[in-house]
Amino acid sequence: MFAIPYKGPAIAILAYRDISFRQFSDLDILVHPNDYLKTMHFFLEKGYRLKAKYSWECSLIDANYGVCVDLHRGITPKKISGFP
Repeated sequence: MFAIPYKGPAIAILAYRDISFRQFSDLDILVHPNDYLKTMHFFLEKGYRLKAKYSWECSLIDANYGVCVDLHRGITPKKISGFP
């Protein structure tokens, strides 16, 4: 299984070489669609709870520390509302 961090802290490191130059409130992780459910269950088993679920991502939050993770199986939804 491969996971790719993107947005938030990943962009700060790539663009500025310093994580403090960009604000972020969660960690965004992109996984292969075949690994999505397995990865989501891994976070749930580690004490995260499901905050929101969409067709291309789910948001999870750690109840102890308030750490938010957005787990993505795609960059954007297959169809965006209002577009063909």
